[in-house]
Amino acid sequence: MAVKLESVDLKQLKFGAVESMYGGSGYKAKALPRMEIVLPPLRVPWKVEAKAWQGQGEATAKAAVTVTDEAVSALLLTVDTAAKRTLGKHMAEFFPDQRKRPTNLDAVFNPAVAGGDGDYEPVFKARLKVKEGMIETPLFHLETKELLDANVQLEKGALVTLVVTPLHVYAMKGGCGVTWSVVRMGLAGFASEVQPEYDFGSQAE
Repeated sequence: MAVKLESVDLKQLKFGAVESMYGGSGYKAKALPRMEIVLPPLRVPWKVEAKAWQGQGEATAKAAVTVTDEAVSALLLTVDTAAKRTLGKHMAEFFPDQRKRPTNLDAVFNPAVAGGDGDYEPVFKARLKVKEGMIETPLFHLETKELLDANVQLEKGALVTLVVTPLHVYAMKGGCGVTWSVVRMGLAGFASEVQPEYDFGSQAE
């Protein structure tokens, strides 16, 4: 069952045993227990689409939303803080090569919310399910409950409600942080329109 932001209890959040990531690219520890958190409608800053980046064999995609809600910022910061605490406590397991072990964890940590400086808005990104180059994470219209095509509807300026879950804390060559995944999404409209009330707790996956 997904829980609205204001009802989330992060005191129970912890991270499990450190294990090797698939392909040996790094290390991770699973977030426990599994939490599905319903975020309020937030604006999409650019068109979201599946892409195969240079060096990648398969296309991937991440939902991106601007974080203007203080409660959302606080939640993501709390999870980041718990993750950094875990990384610091198990530094030798996450960074087994002592020569590459960071002396300043903050310098290599990738925060959940990036930007917010100068001309850039603070943005939160979370992994979407992609198959054969197409986004498969369900996207529903919040008013009609109609299933929409996420590959078409996630345009710049769209207002979306994300149901997200923290998967794990990770450490790899590119840094460390928390991997977030989108369970499902709801289209509330566009930035110039009136936002409908959001209620995603009982929506089927």
